[in-house]
Amino acid sequence: MDKVEFVDAHATLISTAVKSRIFIIGEEHHSSPTRVFTASLLEDLFKAGYRYLALEALDPKAKVPANEKLNIKMPGSGFYILEPGMSNLIRYANKLGFTVIGYDCSACKTYKEREETSGSRLSKIIKSDSTAKMVIHVGYAH
Repeated sequence: MDKVEFVDAHATLISTAVKSRIFIIGEEHHSSPTRVFTASLLEDLFKAGYRYLALEALDPKAKVPANEKLNIKMPGSGFYILEPGMSNLIRYANKLGFTVIGYDCSACKTYKEREETSGSRLSKIIKSDSTAKMVIHVGYAH
């Protein structure tokens, strides 16, 4: 433990993200502070060229009437959109200019199908835009 060095997480993550097209950050679904931390990175990620924020919590085919009330523009939404930390993350991303995309699959019947469908949806965006840089915000076990 004599060699432990504490570093600034924000600065370390951003300096790593600059070198990549994909930045993946995990959340604990039950813990709003993980969404707040992701939001704290977005401005610097946008400056580094990231333009997509992909959220596992959103299914592009789901519809939640509360979206209009929350003034959130996205192709669809899911359960977590109603949590203030998630809705604020999305609002902030929109304000910065991110394209917020959902990639989850609520209709998928198995874990494997869900993972493959989600991966395919993200892959299509990266393959269709050779300059695309994407922040992928995911939950456990992906």
